[in-house]
Amino acid sequence: MQYINNLFTCSVLPTVEDNDTNAAAAPEEREVPQFTKGNFQYNWIGIYIITVPFLFVLLGIYLCVPFSIPIFVWCIFFAVATGMVGVTTGYHRLFSHNAFTAGQAMQWVCAFIGAGAFQGSIKWWARNHRIHHKFTDTYKDPYDARRGFWFSHCGWFIMRMDYQLLGDADVSDLKDNLVIDFQRRYFAVIAAITGIILPLMMAGATTGEWRAAFFWVVWLKIFLVHQFSFFINSLAHMNVFGATQPYADTTTPRDSLICALVTFGEGYHNFHHQFPNDYRNGYKLWQFDMTKYYIAVLKFFGFCDQLHRVPNEVIERTAATQGIKTHEKLLQENIEEAQRLEVPAIQTFTMDDVKKEVEGGRKLIIIDGYVLDLGIPIPVDTGARELGEHLNWMDSHPGGRALLAAYIGKDATAAFNGGVYAHTVGARNYLPEMRVGRLKERRAPSRISPSGLATEVTLGR
Repeated sequence: MQYINNLFTCSVLPTVEDNDTNAAAAPEEREVPQFTKGNFQYNWIGIYIITVPFLFVLLGIYLCVPFSIPIFVWCIFFAVATGMVGVTTGYHRLFSHNAFTAGQAMQWVCAFIGAGAFQGSIKWWARNHRIHHKFTDTYKDPYDARRGFWFSHCGWFIMRMDYQLLGDADVSDLKDNLVIDFQRRYFAVIAAITGIILPLMMAGATTGEWRAAFFWVVWLKIFLVHQFSFFINSLAHMNVFGATQPYADTTTPRDSLICALVTFGEGYHNFHHQFPNDYRNGYKLWQFDMTKYYIAVLKFFGFCDQLHRVPNEVIERTAATQGIKTHEKLLQENIEEAQRLEVPAIQTFTMDDVKKEVEGGRKLIIIDGYVLDLGIPIPVDTGARELGEHLNWMDSHPGGRALLAAYIGKDATAAFNGGVYAHTVGARNYLPEMRVGRLKERRAPSRISPSGLATEVTLGR
């Protein structure tokens, strides 16, 4: 009966108030609910909300319901209106982050249209989102990205939230808001009107395609808005599609143009998590952020004002700091990789040893204090060692065999380093593959890496 009652009182998903009465009786330490362990409760209202649209979409496909251009236009119109006007502008940037100030008219519009997304009331949505920002990537985060794509995408929505384990966030600024309170009380009615009835009536009446309007403008629209909104919690926290972390890498949020394209600009998530109260997600003019442009237009017409912007110097300093950290990490990784690939020169040769070996038929030359054997077969790749696919440098040298043969048994350092030809970095990295030892009379030079550490990693290259 409680779930039936929720449909009419519009507390669609459990709010913190529902749990506070039992908070005192709960143990301080409890195991985090997980699907794999079965220690959770289903949120059946959430399950209905995300599965019903999907099932209707499948049914529409099965029945081969026509998807005409006018119906497509109406579907896109209501998806943009619901997703951008209602969710990204209203629920997210206005009510959750107070990124700008809106008049009563705009608040009512955002509240009513946002309800049609069927993602819960403003108060519930904003509270969870503030918790997410406060406790990102921890067990107190409602959408904890560390728990995998499916959990952060929609798993959290079908698992009943345990507010005794989740973090807490201040939502006192939302309690006395008439718009938010009215929407919470009558959420189901408002959602049905703006999310189902209004799209059906407008699309059906103007096109005459009532069945197509029902399946595509109503249910496909709701399904798409769900998925695109959920992408912000899942896809925007993953290292895919060229996603980057230009401002911080301490948590999972990333900037992604692909994600921004399908979320009305919310894909610049790394920026957003560092500066959540900026009305922009893509702060640069050229960055695709439809919500940013929409809010700016509304400000021009006087529907909102006090658009919060983080000073450019703060943003640029943050990016520069992260850039240093990223390059230092990359430098260290490259140093470790170069050290791993370094070929040690264990054997020591004198010049007499080299000449003796040459007389015995070996093709030895000296470069930068290292003794190289030009006759050593060089494996093309790791697997080639077993397959027998090798490269012979005497045959493969771009300058020809004659030039190499002229330096066999001699020190070719000067010739290699510009006396004959200024060899490329790639050419230098062939040398360790032929390295058999070092010349005793000459100590091989060491080089100082950018990190300040003496290393012989690049010797002879």
